[in-house]
This record gives sequence, structure tokens and C-alpha cells, in this order.
Amino acid sequence: MMNLCSIALLLAFLSVSVFGQQTTLITKKKSTYYEEYSVLTSDKETKHGSYLRLDKSLFAGYSLDAIGNFSNGLKDGYWEIYYAFNNIKAKGFYKDDIMDSIWVFYYSEGVPRKLVEVKSTDGISLQVEDADPVISKSGLFKDGKESGLWEYFDKHGELIQVFNHNTDSLIFLKDGDVNNRDAGFIGGEDLMYQHLYEAFRFYETMGTFNTKVGLQSSTIVFNFSVDKNGDVVNIVEVENSMTNKKLVARATETVESLRTKWYPAVADGVPQHVTKTISFHLKVTSTTENYLGENRRSMSTTKGFDLIIKVE
Repeated sequence: MMNLCSIALLLAFLSVSVFGQQTTLITKKKSTYYEEYSVLTSDKETKHGSYLRLDKSLFAGYSLDAIGNFSNGLKDGYWEIYYAFNNIKAKGFYKDDIMDSIWVFYYSEGVPRKLVEVKSTDGISLQVEDADPVISKSGLFKDGKESGLWEYFDKHGELIQVFNHNTDSLIFLKDGDVNNRDAGFIGGEDLMYQHLYEAFRFYETMGTFNTKVGLQSSTIVFNFSVDKNGDVVNIVEVENSMTNKKLVARATETVESLRTKWYPAVADGVPQHVTKTISFHLKVTSTTENYLGENRRSMSTTKGFDLIIKVE
């Protein structure tokens, strides 16, 4: 039997009454996305009611980006947010445009999921076929901030950390002793590397280059310290063979994004100040192919680009 992750589809009507206020349905179909939502009939700039956004790619067609609800222009009620290719990223509640109550976050499945329409007596719904996401973290938001105990999982779904955001203290560490530990990223290595690659936006950055001909394999390295409070301080560039200014700027901003996302090292229950290293390695590969014709021979060289991030 197929495992279906159901998402409610907006009702296709032009004018309805939502929470006692008259609304009008708006649809936008652009080259890169489709958007469907309601606005107040009295104020066409104010979203009010259900909201749906689908992203469109050249290769995969339409896929879910976000679905939720607005109240007088503010996010309110249940929302779902998606990675590319219909992979769910997070679900939870908003109140007055601020994350509120329990939220659950997921790792990207890394494979495209099919979006299908399903008809029932209740109308039409969109469903993501065969969805099988793994939870990365879950917990409570209060006034838009993580509050109380949060649980963190690795990509296999194993619980690896429990962190109390009210007291800034690590409660549980899988295969470790909370009173004798190295400094660590709140959420574990899988979430750390996900954060780093998302922050760098490598392929998006590469897409802004007019030419990539001059790019060569190169590395930039930073040292940073995690102090006794778990704050990232003293970020210093210690090595750089990377000549492209855009890539250097992205690496620098990515390291800066690590601030305040760590818990401190502890020895026999006493917090410690430690230093770590993060490296960004641009890997450039070349593939050459020869073509033989009846009267001539030609050669084509293709370059490939990848980014490797490592924290030690």
C-alpha cells in the first residue's frame, strides 16, 4: 500500500466568507511558481485564508513549496514547508506571523516524490506519493524562539541529543557523557552539515558567475573558538588559496552563521574554551571526450564543480 502524505488543497471558489470576512481568491501562475491564496475583498493587499505555493522547475514540473493559512495578512494556524521535489521540511503552527506551539522538522529525502490529485466526497486534495521523511528535530516554539526540551535525531532517525533551550543545557547525548564532552553543534553533525551547505548556497552562487573557465581547485580554512557559554568567537582565516571573491565571501558568511548554535565543551562538569577548524574545498574536475567522424576528429572538455565542507 502506498504511504501518502496528505495536504489539503485550496477550494477553487472566487468569493467566500472566512472567519466572518468576505474574501476573494487570487491565483498567480508564473514561469517559476504557482501561487493560490485568498485576500480580503475590502483590501486586496491583505492575505486572509488558505495559502498554497508550488515551485516549478524545468526538469521536475510543479512541487510543493508551502501550504498554510493567513489571518489578516499574518501567518496563522497550521503550516507545512517543503524542500525541492515535494520533500517535506517542517510542519507546525504560526500565531500572529510567529512560530508557535509544537514544530517538527525533517531531513530532505533526497529523491523526487510525485504530487498527485485525489478526489473524495470532501473535494480535491493534493497528496505526496510514497513520502517517508526522517525527523531531524522537534520541540516547542514560544514567541518565535525554541523553548524547553527539544529532541534531535540523526539521518537514521536515532535520538542523539536532548537540549533544554530554557536553561541552555545539554540533557542527553547519545554515546557520550554530558559531563565530559567536546563542544558540539546543537542538533548533531547531520544537522550541522545541512546547515552549512544550505548557508553556503554553492550551486546558487555558481549560477551567478559569467564564466567558470578560470576556476581551479582551492581551499579556504578558518579557525574558530567555542567559548564556555557555547558562543562561537574569534573567527580567523588561517589559509586561503581560493581566488574567487564570491566564493570567499560565501565561505566567510557561512562561518559567521555558526554563531550561537553550539553547546560548550565540558570536562568533569566544568565548561571549557576550545578551538575548532572549518575548511571549504572547491573541487574542480575536467572530463575530456574525443569524437571521431569520417573526415575529422574533435575533442570536448567539460568541467565539474563540487564543494566539500569539513569541521574538525
